[in-house]
Amino acid sequence: MISDNKILPIEKLKDIYNTPDEKSAIKAVCRRILASLNLSNAPIPLKPICQRFNLRVTYNNVVKKEDSFLKLSPNGFEIEISKQKNWRRNRFTIAHELTHLIILNAIGAPVNSVDKKQHDEIERLCDIGASELLINEDELSKSLKEYGLSSEGLKALYDKFMVSYDALFLKLSEYLNANILIWRNYARNESERKEYRVLRHFPKYKNANKTIWLPNGCTKKHVNPDPFKQVSDNQTFIFDDFKILINDKITKCSALTFVFPHSRNIGTNLPIFDDLIITDETSYNDCVVMFVFEKKNRFDHIKENYLKS
Repeated sequence: MISDNKILPIEKLKDIYNTPDEKSAIKAVCRRILASLNLSNAPIPLKPICQRFNLRVTYNNVVKKEDSFLKLSPNGFEIEISKQKNWRRNRFTIAHELTHLIILNAIGAPVNSVDKKQHDEIERLCDIGASELLINEDELSKSLKEYGLSSEGLKALYDKFMVSYDALFLKLSEYLNANILIWRNYARNESERKEYRVLRHFPKYKNANKTIWLPNGCTKKHVNPDPFKQVSDNQTFIFDDFKILINDKITKCSALTFVFPHSRNIGTNLPIFDDLIITDETSYNDCVVMFVFEKKNRFDHIKENYLKS
């Protein structure tokens, strides 16, 4: 977003929508927009929402560090998206930029009113809004019960909502009240030995209000028991007595672990959306997914409802 020295009054959002905080307000306004456009069934098309907010999406072949940049155009707003990046990731980027416009429209602020000091908070809210636009929680609950929380279940959710895995993990971490760790057997540099390390964490550290997390690069010595001795394809392993050891503190929790679903070859049962064949991301091939729950009663609920026998 374009920035100047004005402070965007995002705290107004909770008063406008009568919610306890800005996060809840963003979710509320996104749900209202979907309802007003009669968009409820996954996968949610973004074109009608773009039309509602006069957002034009153009594509180029340039790969930039920044996914997109919202700018004014003669007839509204415009963002440029790289064709070189995965379609699923671009879809979340469009939803993210739409949320910028949704926020500005809701509080009646101009596009250039975001202060640099607010950047992280605005980006966090836009990630939440993008996730809300793409993944309906009622459908998510039904789909989790239908497909199960497993490698195959994750692939089914991935195709049902047509989102990136990062977007799906962001939503699942919030909806399930879980910390999600992505592990890979690798070395960060030549001086390190190859072993299982945390590759990614959801939610992001700076946004996490939960106590159980491990930084990227952290090795399996910080968890007990060793979950990687048992993990194999097509199986979900449950650890009722799991421990996270970090900063001389032991956190007792529960966890379930499974191998990340591998990407499918082009032309092999790939989904189609808007007449496009949607290819898989390859970001997490050869990874292991771990869902960690601090509250035992929450984990028992997950096992009862979302784990298939």
